[in-house]
Amino acid sequence: MDTATALNAFALAVSPLPGVTQPPGAAADVRSGTLAVSWVYQHWAQLSQAQQQAVDAAVSVDAWLAPGQGGGAQAPEVVVATCRGAVTDSAGAEGYRPEVDRLVAELGDRLGRHLRLPLYLTVNTTAPPGAASEAWAYAMTCTPTAGPDDGHPVCWLHLNPQFSGATPTGRTAILAHELGHCFEYDLIGTDTYRMPAWLSEGLATFWMEPFTSDEPSLIAHWDRYLTSPEASLYARTYDAVGMYAHMQEAGLSPWQLGDQLMLGWQRAFAQGQSEAASDDAAFAPVANNVQFLQTWASGFAMGRRPGPAWTITEWPGLARVTDRYTPEQLAVGNGFQRDLPITAAADLLVRLDLQADVVQITTTAGTRGLLGPDGSGDRTLADMNGQPLCAVGTCTCPAGTASAGVTLPALGHGPAYLEASGGTGAGSVRVVGETVAQACAQPPSSCLVGTWRSTSMTGRVPAVDMNEQGGAGVGLRIGADGAAQATFTGMSPVTFTASSGGVGSAGRLTFAGTGTVQFTLPAGSASGYLPTGHSDLSQVTISLALTKPTAVTVYDHKAVTATSANDPLGNGAAQPPLFGGGTFTCSATTFTLTNALPDGSATTTWTFERQ
Repeated sequence: MDTATALNAFALAVSPLPGVTQPPGAAADVRSGTLAVSWVYQHWAQLSQAQQQAVDAAVSVDAWLAPGQGGGAQAPEVVVATCRGAVTDSAGAEGYRPEVDRLVAELGDRLGRHLRLPLYLTVNTTAPPGAASEAWAYAMTCTPTAGPDDGHPVCWLHLNPQFSGATPTGRTAILAHELGHCFEYDLIGTDTYRMPAWLSEGLATFWMEPFTSDEPSLIAHWDRYLTSPEASLYARTYDAVGMYAHMQEAGLSPWQLGDQLMLGWQRAFAQGQSEAASDDAAFAPVANNVQFLQTWASGFAMGRRPGPAWTITEWPGLARVTDRYTPEQLAVGNGFQRDLPITAAADLLVRLDLQADVVQITTTAGTRGLLGPDGSGDRTLADMNGQPLCAVGTCTCPAGTASAGVTLPALGHGPAYLEASGGTGAGSVRVVGETVAQACAQPPSSCLVGTWRSTSMTGRVPAVDMNEQGGAGVGLRIGADGAAQATFTGMSPVTFTASSGGVGSAGRLTFAGTGTVQFTLPAGSASGYLPTGHSDLSQVTISLALTKPTAVTVYDHKAVTATSANDPLGNGAAQPPLFGGGTFTCSATTFTLTNALPDGSATTTWTFERQ
């Protein structure tokens, strides 16, 4: 969004500005003007002095930029806004105050926090001179320079003439949206003006859903979302509501997690990180959730394939949303190959016709999704990744081929939906169709290849009667070349007990960060020894605390490469055993890795489920 767009939006939604010519045509029906206010503040330094003065006069605020506080010389400037004088409810506000107070209380209950900012209503009965259009309402935050709130920020809700003529349900919906902005201001202050619209407007739009099932503007936002899976979340505004709806259906309630997303963005912004990095910081807690990412794109099918993953039902008003995305149709025959790109924080939905003898679907790291063949159940892309799959009944590799005697797993023939998302990064999906002879010319791949998540870790050190358990939630992705990446952040703690010399001890440890290791994959084997090569633990940290015989923190997010070999748990305790290789068993759904020292002095077993 550039400066010209910001100026045009403000002139359209709030008040005319010097040097800004409003576009020709009928006046637009603008429900909320808050985004327009935020946009001009994002480009404040590019506005002329006359334009800044006109903005200030239109919203009765004096605004300027001040040095940031969060990251030294790299911290971006922040918006400072003071209200002109005291702020109080205007004439006519009493008619709306009961509804506003009710909505503030309900929003607070749903968010788990109540509005601390004083809230005031200004009811405007006339439009600004020369205005071709005007938003129904807008909200802002500023600090009064007089009155009982002198020196303390408030939320100031402006209700314009069009608002009074709306239906009761329409007024409720718009009030809920604007009050959502008040809760945003209450959390991060004027940084909200700099926050990306997919966060500020997307959350406020989602938060208005419980209060309406027929608001036309909300239906329009859903129309835009459902017809553009390829659009990056970071480029969305109000239509980001669809992503938040999917969060809700994936068990990640935006009512509980919205604050975490906003604070994540604010921290990155205050440190002077780039716009893209700040977006990633906000979205990462959601994008890193397997259930969310694996079924994000499938919702765009909107019921054209059976199953809850292939539709969105979160908002009752979706029955009124008629627009649908038309996925590209791809005929996958022998000799077919296509790389399907996925924009960062966006989605892919295509319709395949599987006509080849063998199909291989390979994804880039971090990409998740499903294949939904007609007439059979969903298959995760992680489970299929890089595997040759038979689409014509039974495919057994003949003698004399590299994979002689191997029977390729069955996939099925005919139409199928393919959906995928790349999370915070860009991704791609490669679809290949080939003959049985071509597939069998390649050595058999290992069942270890794929994406896994730990369900448990158990450990035993007999000499000190030590027992360990826990460790669920570690992500592990193993490529066809044996290159593996483990993500420890978010893992469940490993608790331990031990006894030596009559003294008992207990505690807990967790790892965080991401590490890599090179495995040597045994071809086609479902069990055996898994050797390891080079590993990189430089980005992995450990937190270790003893609770017995005395409470003490040994390590607090300390780099494992900087830990002592003589820590309280003995040599090597600070190294994730997962990186030591060992004996393994694997199947289509589970994988175990047991690391045992040659002398039997310590044994650790990790158990994983395929994602």
